[in-house]
Amino acid sequence: MKQVILVMGHGEQSTILQKTIEVLDDKDIDFFIHWDKKYKQPDIRAKHSTVYFVRPRLNIAWGTDTQIKGEILLLKEAYKSIQNYKMFHLISSVDMPLMDVSHFKNSFNGNKSYLGFTNNINNTIENRVRYYYPFSNINFRTHPTWTKSMILINQFLRVDRWKKYKETPIYKGPNWFSLTREDVAKVLEADLNKFFHSYCADEIFIQTLLPQLDNHQNDDNFAALRYIDWNRGKPYSFQMSDVEELRKVKNTKFAFARKVSTPKLIDKVFNE
Repeated sequence: MKQVILVMGHGEQSTILQKTIEVLDDKDIDFFIHWDKKYKQPDIRAKHSTVYFVRPRLNIAWGTDTQIKGEILLLKEAYKSIQNYKMFHLISSVDMPLMDVSHFKNSFNGNKSYLGFTNNINNTIENRVRYYYPFSNINFRTHPTWTKSMILINQFLRVDRWKKYKETPIYKGPNWFSLTREDVAKVLEADLNKFFHSYCADEIFIQTLLPQLDNHQNDDNFAALRYIDWNRGKPYSFQMSDVEELRKVKNTKFAFARKVSTPKLIDKVFNE
């Protein structure tokens, strides 16, 4: 069964992604990569996997709809491939695998998707798509004043973009997923315009389009098969001192860890 790993890549370094590919390098696992237009496209190699860089390259800004557009571009390019992939896994270029290639291939059969859902949805989360955020090139994390201003303007004007979709509940969870081909088709066939000009809706649009995947687990990251620590960071970046911790969860129920500080950590976990 052919699987594809979709990578949202950024930065000047690609050494972590290269190590990830080396761990999962296999004729049945390919990599489709979007590399942020702000940075030079890296030289990524594989012996057995196909590595494909999607076009056009987008200028990705955190919290904006460019993140959604990047994910959709990856999904579209991989879905139309003649390889007929059965599983689609989204990661970032600083994530690492927590399964060796044999365990990874045996863990997915193409019949079940893995997507996390947050239990509590409040007005603040719903307003990410109810309100209108006009610019796609502003990093909301580094411009909090602008974000607050947009919220106040929307409130003053009583904006409710979701009013015409009032029969559609809004869901949220981690933006990382492992989806079947059938569920990817549902996403690509949907009206995606309502998620554009939004705020951090990359954590909303897949869950809202695929609510049937909610299996009501307390740990939404575990439901998505991702090992993520929000207690030590936002999220925490695993260090060399965490080797034993990661070894304990290797080849269990987690497909990937987010995120790691150095490619040497991947070598330690898998090769030593």
